[in-house]
Amino acid sequence: MTALAAASPLSSKNNASGTSTVAATAASVVGNKKATLGQDDFMKLMVTQLKFQDPMKPMDNTEFIAQMAQFSSLQQMSDLNKTMAGQVDFNELSQASSLIGKQVSVNTDGQTFGGKVVEIRRVNNTLKAMIQKPPPPGPDAKPEDPVAVTIQEIQKVD
Repeated sequence: MTALAAASPLSSKNNASGTSTVAATAASVVGNKKATLGQDDFMKLMVTQLKFQDPMKPMDNTEFIAQMAQFSSLQQMSDLNKTMAGQVDFNELSQASSLIGKQVSVNTDGQTFGGKVVEIRRVNNTLKAMIQKPPPPGPDAKPEDPVAVTIQEIQKVD
């Protein structure tokens, strides 16, 4: 059980029929294959808890405010996580795009070759540099199609 589920008193002030419903909701939320509870899960637990509380013994205001504060904190941490992920993505893309137009040496699958970075692409959430190898010698030689390599495979930048 996660810290969020453990911190939320699900059945301490519920009536007999509500306790089993709240416990079932908690079990279904925690039983999901996810490793952590999200804000939707938290709201499901809290709404079910409020729905089935004993009207003669409602949830304590401070307890309710504490749970709302937890929800607010969860939302802020989620927003911060998205912002940080976006920043990391932006930094990676900025660093990779600085390679465009540069001559590089690449070591991939035991093969080493050189070429010019002509493009940066995102393929399956991985940044790839498109490397244009120099054309073979000869008057009728046509350049090969660019080769996609991960940024980590680039060994040297000239």
